[in-house]
Amino acid sequence: MASVPSSPTRFRDAFLNSTGIVAERFEVHLFLRSVPPLRRPVARLLLLLRPSVFERDFATLREVALATSADEVRQTVVDLRGGPLYRSSMIRDHLGIRASGRRLVNMARRILKGSGAT
Repeated sequence: MASVPSSPTRFRDAFLNSTGIVAERFEVHLFLRSVPPLRRPVARLLLLLRPSVFERDFATLREVALATSADEVRQTVVDLRGGPLYRSSMIRDHLGIRASGRRLVNMARRILKGSGAT
């Protein structure tokens, strides 16, 4: 009987396992964890008042969720900033209220390593 190779662990699954949060809260929880700590209160408020401000951040987080390595997360983040859909904004670029690519990559390294993914 041939063994079936296991599929690589996706970031979303590893994140949910490591944090214990419910799947429905994944994107919001990941977003807030990836925002620099001093900017989180304002980010929470903006999520309630003007969630469309973070539309591109959440689209990127949905792509990051599918990654199986920190390198894939890094490439997704690089594509966000250099991609054709990127639009500069006062909130994201000047106030720094955004998902931090560096924080996402560091989380992916820690979480995917802990899940046994490489």
